[in-house]
Amino acid sequence: MDFRIEKANASDAEAIAAVIQKCYEKLEHKEWYIPDNADYLRDVLTPAQVYDETLPGRGNRGMGYKAVSVDKGDLAGIFIAAFPGDSPKSMGYDIGFDPEQCRMLAHMDSAAVLPRFRGFRLQYRLMSAAEEDLRCMGFHYLAATVHPDNHASKGTMLRLGYQVMTTKEKYNGNLRDILLKSLL
Repeated sequence: MDFRIEKANASDAEAIAAVIQKCYEKLEHKEWYIPDNADYLRDVLTPAQVYDETLPGRGNRGMGYKAVSVDKGDLAGIFIAAFPGDSPKSMGYDIGFDPEQCRMLAHMDSAAVLPRFRGFRLQYRLMSAAEEDLRCMGFHYLAATVHPDNHASKGTMLRLGYQVMTTKEKYNGNLRDILLKSLL
């Protein structure tokens, strides 16, 4: 089976949220994943009207990608990156970054691949596409969280060059490894 990786936009928020929800419903360990809803996705994928031109991201709050099957056009998987800047939500603070470093950090926020499309390295391909664009946009660092026991997602991130920086409670007390990749 072949797939194309496409950029997502705010009009894709409902379809992306549906993929996330379907994946979440199939999880054996629900604490491993915090599902994003369509409102959050729409917000992340809608360009800001006013923005700081010194920040990477070109006025966007984030960006998204879709893996689409070439044969039937089915949405197979998604990936979302968010740009928190130096807000208190930045994972940079969790690993000791100062505000300037946080401004250059993107969150590798959400990945989901429908069960029938697993095994095609779609999470890896989606994240790789995002990484290339983030590098071109001027981001210096990428951060992600993963449940310590989620070996599939953690393995993908390690193969992409991320390193575990710390393990701590995030997202209402859920344990997460915080991973970092430098683009410098």
